[in-house]
Amino acid sequence: MATRRREAAGESPRPEAALRMELFAVAAAAASLFLLLVFLIFLSVY
Repeated sequence: MATRRREAAGESPRPEAALRMELFAVAAAAASLFLLLVFLIFLSVY
């Protein structure tokens, strides 16, 4: 969301780099949630 605020203010010189970083952050958050879910399932089974 900070990248969107910077783009709205016109301070982002490379929007494709900011978009790539934002997509990487979303992918990292999704991967961490997925690993947490797998770990909780593993704990509940064993």
